[in-house]
Amino acid sequence: MSEDLSVNPWADVARVGMGPGGTVSLVEGSTFLISDAWGDVLPGGAQGLFHRDTRFLSRLELLVDGQRPEALAARAVDPYSARFVLRVPLEGPGESPIVAVRNRFVGDGLHEDLDITNHGLEPVKLTVEFLIEADFADLFEVKALGGAGTADITRRVVPEERLLELEYAHDGFRRATEVRLTARPEEITTSGARFRVTLSPDETWHTCVEVCLNLGAARCLPKCRCEAFGSLAVPLAKRAAVWRAAFPELRSGWDALNHLYRQGVGDLTALLMEDPDGQGDLVVAAGLPWFMTLFGRDAILTAFMTLPFDRELAAGVLRTLARHQGEKEDETSEEQPGKILHEIRFGEVAVRGGTDVYYGTVDATPLFVILVAEAHRWGLAWDEVKALLPNVRRALEWMRTHGDPDGDGYLEYPGRTDRGLRNQGWKDSWDAVQFADGALAEGPIALAEVQGYKYRALLDAAQLFDAAEEDVEATIARREAAALAERFRRDFWLEEGGYPALALDGKKRRVDAVASNAGHLLWTGILSAEQEKEVARRIVSPELFSGWGLRTLATSNRGYKPVSYHVGSVWPHDTAIAIAGLARAGFVEEALTLAQGLLDAAPHFSYRLPELFSGFPQDNFGFPVGYPTTSSPQAWAAASVLLVIRALLGLEPTEDGLSIRPVLPANALPIGLEGLRRGSVRLSINAAVDGSVELTELAETRPVG
Repeated sequence: MSEDLSVNPWADVARVGMGPGGTVSLVEGSTFLISDAWGDVLPGGAQGLFHRDTRFLSRLELLVDGQRPEALAARAVDPYSARFVLRVPLEGPGESPIVAVRNRFVGDGLHEDLDITNHGLEPVKLTVEFLIEADFADLFEVKALGGAGTADITRRVVPEERLLELEYAHDGFRRATEVRLTARPEEITTSGARFRVTLSPDETWHTCVEVCLNLGAARCLPKCRCEAFGSLAVPLAKRAAVWRAAFPELRSGWDALNHLYRQGVGDLTALLMEDPDGQGDLVVAAGLPWFMTLFGRDAILTAFMTLPFDRELAAGVLRTLARHQGEKEDETSEEQPGKILHEIRFGEVAVRGGTDVYYGTVDATPLFVILVAEAHRWGLAWDEVKALLPNVRRALEWMRTHGDPDGDGYLEYPGRTDRGLRNQGWKDSWDAVQFADGALAEGPIALAEVQGYKYRALLDAAQLFDAAEEDVEATIARREAAALAERFRRDFWLEEGGYPALALDGKKRRVDAVASNAGHLLWTGILSAEQEKEVARRIVSPELFSGWGLRTLATSNRGYKPVSYHVGSVWPHDTAIAIAGLARAGFVEEALTLAQGLLDAAPHFSYRLPELFSGFPQDNFGFPVGYPTTSSPQAWAAASVLLVIRALLGLEPTEDGLSIRPVLPANALPIGLEGLRRGSVRLSINAAVDGSVELTELAETRPVG
């Protein structure tokens, strides 16, 4: 029997606390901790306590009598807390009666309660140790190397305060970790603490470990202190719980869809964070563990997918990105007037490089405009939309100038190798843009899907200008969109292949690789009807569709690699956008084929779709194969199910209500979605087995966002 989310809004987050290799991941805002099933953080890998892109603990290991206890159970209670139950081995006959329990919270630091209980009939003497290290590695270093050197770390012990302090200072960058214990250790050293414990029958020994973080001049205290364990009484946790509880309730005949929806919403809740400016806006981190920060493109697409289920996230993302919209030209950060950022970073690599805010993305700016218009259609208050219109105009100006440096009407990026990202679309790895023969495209590069985004952004901007009664600007935007579509259909189409080019390179040659980017073109509507038909046919062919999802690069390309980041792997969000595009263009059977594949893959990942997985065909192994450094949970992967549901239900806002055109398979019926928001109204949608659809107004609510 499934758990009642009205009682426990964290149920789906808690159900899957274990990650790849038996790890347990906890997250709260920009703090996260990865440990093993014992609760230990072991050195030499990707485990650790991280905050704002720095690892503040690289080792926190519990030993009893020199041994690791036996792991009995490990469970995430909610996104930011976990409980580990262990048994302490003892010499002699019979089973050990000594049980240890570690209760842990993360949030601006770490709080852990350790309780060891003697359930036996005889007293026991134990030596309890914590081994503690901090390497202060930047997150980028951890991903690439597993850690960093410790030559610049100073260790200090204050025995009377039961305190161990580790400090890192290098070229003006300073971070420090303070570890404080409530029980008095027999010995505390620069590498940890040791306790001598005597336990009578039924006696429990307790200590609390409290880890405080220092970020230069700022000191962070753990949001949960050593006084109590039970709930994190801080605004973000409460806000996230309210956000989760307000989500519509889904019930369908498709069991996998129900599970994927609940897990996806739970994962999105775990990744919520407040904006880095301290303005109180709700945003979302891109993914755990490597991308626990604000990414422009990721946040925009995640918020788009979350509409129409929620508007608060879209509003927060838009306001936050608007505050950071580019104002000047800066070659190092790639900032330009009107440009929307790529990512914000806080670690040493970014700070020392002078690029804590990096703008190296070509698609976040048109996607920003699209999200403003979509949020407006789903009922974001006009006053809030109107406040963003200056940002929309600046974004359009960037697209007409800096984004199109040669004036040919196409958005492009330099494709340099001397600094920043070589490729600046969503497929941003170094080898992502290549010809069918495997040769890499040289810049400046105009990606196909980015021109689709620009086309849709111009049409969406025109609708916004209509609402603002700015007729001249609306007319100009529509003319630009029509001209772009006509030119694109000619310049990008590969007549001999019946498919759009992946990109135009610096010499305006068509990059002839067959790739998933065309699914995004269906979503934007830039192709002609005949071209859409050819793309729909090709997308579900075995060269692109693995059986589990859409490959980023088709098997017909020489550079195809099933285990790769962007040249043959499957990304759930990419597949979901293609599903939405196919449904929009009327290719129902093809949309259902992709949806079935994604839903078939979901149980193999415990319904937590990862950032990506390998592109092997379904009949190769009978199960989808993971990718080594994938993020999980990951924001737009978690939100993908929301876009799939919207596409399959045919949900589209209209001027006076909501349009519903279900294209659901028979096994999904009946289906009900209760609590959907359109403007200030809550709606209930029910589609019956006979195909009839009922739309009911539930109650008026205050507009969200």
